[in-house]
This record gives sequence, C-alpha cells and structure tokens, in this order.
Amino acid sequence: MATRRCISKSISTSKKLTKLFNEITKEKKDPSFALLLFTWLQPHVDDFGRYDADPFTVKYNVFPTIEKTVKETEEALNDIEKVKLIKRYRSEGKYVLQVINFDEHQKGLNKRTKSKYPDPPK
Repeated sequence: MATRRCISKSISTSKKLTKLFNEITKEKKDPSFALLLFTWLQPHVDDFGRYDADPFTVKYNVFPTIEKTVKETEEALNDIEKVKLIKRYRSEGKYVLQVINFDEHQKGLNKRTKSKYPDPPK
C-alpha cells in the first residue's frame, strides 16, 4: 500500500464535493469535517481505493488528534456516501469502503500490492 496519494487541483472544482458541501449546508450543518475527512482519507486507502468502513477505525486512524466523535465520523461517512464519493459494503465479514472512481484520480498505480480488503460485490 502506498504511503502517499496525489490530490489533484481538480478537487477544487469537483461536482461531487460541491454537492457534498451544498447538501450538508442545506441541513444547516458545517460541511468542513466531511470535506476534510474525504480528503484526509485518501492516503489511508489501499492501492484500489479501499479501507475499513468502521467509523471507529476511520476516526482513530485518520483523525487521531481531531476532537470529533465516532458518531460525527459516521455521520460524515454517511454524507460522503450520499453524494457517491464512497461506497460501503460488507464482504467476507468485513465492512469496507471503496473510493468511487479512485483509479481515475490516481495515476501511476501500475505496481499495486494485493488488497487486504475483499472486492466490492458486482
């Protein structure tokens, strides 16, 4: 698994991130945590864009020093999934998340390591 990910400047014009911002704002919530979570999640996913979907694991691996609760992390993951930036699924007894269209935004993935996460269902 890579220890770094490239974040393209196109992220600032992403229609899905704009939709995430707008949807959360409509609910009179602050969208900054969900936006930050999606961005900070990128270096944690494997070479296929997969990671543990458990909110506890996400919170304590991605945000160990940020004062947000597991419940707030779960709500942010729900918001991110609603706009189809991630897909969560259960396979082989594991809850996994998949960054949608991960390959399109991560060039140079020709030396991938085998994923420890199961493939998403067809």
